[in-house]
Amino acid sequence: MSDLTHFRRNFFTRIGRFLQKSVAATYQLEFWDRDSHQKYCFPQHELSRADTCDIKTGTAVETLTYVQLDYKMRRTYDIQNHHLYQVKMQFYVEGQPCDMVDGLMLLQQRLESRSVWLKDAILHIKDFT
Repeated sequence: MSDLTHFRRNFFTRIGRFLQKSVAATYQLEFWDRDSHQKYCFPQHELSRADTCDIKTGTAVETLTYVQLDYKMRRTYDIQNHHLYQVKMQFYVEGQPCDMVDGLMLLQQRLESRSVWLKDAILHIKDFT
């Protein structure tokens, strides 16, 4: 789990800054511990606290919301023996479920006008998610 929080902290110190400024992107990581039945929520600025969670079995959900676009991407992981296994990825447009590929294409179209990095193929859409 600490690999995920480390990766996301790095993401938000680099590309995530652009997303936060251009489309008011927000991020939240949630853990549900199946053993203790506890739920933990960490917004982007509190991700370092997530490293202290010791969850052996449970669920992790990360949500990246593109506020100005009304898009949301959600990744769900199963936690087994402190390891994450991706279960599903979901994309929402205006609150409605959308096929992941279609959602990413819409996101790329909307972000291209705001990012020379995407227009010039310096970065790809996967770098923004």
